[in-house]
Amino acid sequence: MSNQDYTINQLIQIEACTNCQLCADVCPAATAAEDGQLSALHRIKGLKEILKGRVRLLRKIFRKRASVEEQLTNFSPTVFRCTLCGNCQEVCPVGIH
Repeated sequence: MSNQDYTINQLIQIEACTNCQLCADVCPAATAAEDGQLSALHRIKGLKEILKGRVRLLRKIFRKRASVEEQLTNFSPTVFRCTLCGNCQEVCPVGIH
């Protein structure tokens, strides 16, 4: 996965997240599992970190502790436990898909 795997529109949507947590409140997976890491908010934050870690200049400046591969390993279980119900898209005030 690289930054080039996403369209400009998708990258803008990732950055547009206001951290309002409405998506976390309506997520059935997060509610049932009582695990906030399953919410769209957590996944967007994780994706931002991974994408920023891929930029070589930022990685050199900030010296990320975990490698991108380790971040993906920790991040992927939350993505695959999503129910794809679309509730997060319905309540998002900025229209993130």
